[in-house]
Amino acid sequence: MRKVIITVTLLSLFIFALTGCGVTSQKNDATSGESEQNKQSETTTKEQSKEHEAKKYYFTANEGGSISKIDLKTNKVVSTIKVDGAVHNVQVSPDGKILGATLVPEMQHGNDHSMEMKGMAVFIIQKQTN
Repeated sequence: MRKVIITVTLLSLFIFALTGCGVTSQKNDATSGESEQNKQSETTTKEQSKEHEAKKYYFTANEGGSISKIDLKTNKVVSTIKVDGAVHNVQVSPDGKILGATLVPEMQHGNDHSMEMKGMAVFIIQKQTN
């Protein structure tokens, strides 16, 4: 009988604790909703201004073995980085100072029409200028 009373008491305390956390969470959600809307509008404004400021971006053709820098205004290639292999997943850091890419070396033909791949390499380039 004593075990039943202890179990019921602990269960009741657990339920009250969860209920208390839920009420606090709802109050925080209501006040944070307004600040979240403000943050979203600020983020949208910043993204729009960044789009207007962005003059160039990086592009890679998987089969081409290069990373090309293209001017958005003229749609012309400004510079190209040549590599041996296929380039995938080119990304630029938020501050625009570092360019990262994944390089897959070219596959070599083995005996009996089998193919071998030596592995993958990841390289990062720190940009000196735009």
